[in-house]
Amino acid sequence: MELSIGEMALIAVAIVVLFGPDKLPQIARDLGAGVRKMRGAVEDIKTEIMKETDNPVSEIKREIEKVKDAAKDFKSDERCSKRYSC
Repeated sequence: MELSIGEMALIAVAIVVLFGPDKLPQIARDLGAGVRKMRGAVEDIKTEIMKETDNPVSEIKREIEKVKDAAKDFKSDERCSKRYSC
């Protein structure tokens, strides 16, 4: 949802008419504080989601590395047994 400059001006005029010019600074402060709290909450949620999803991914990566290492060891053991009596 995007607002044009004309729509934003109309909203500003409506706020001035409804609340008066004396209340505008307090309304702006309250609105800013609300936006900051909302952003902080969104960041907290993102952090929690990343923590929860990071653990299984890192575990899967470790398991893949273990399988790769085991495959390398198996290959080297197989080569050794075919060529020589190790």
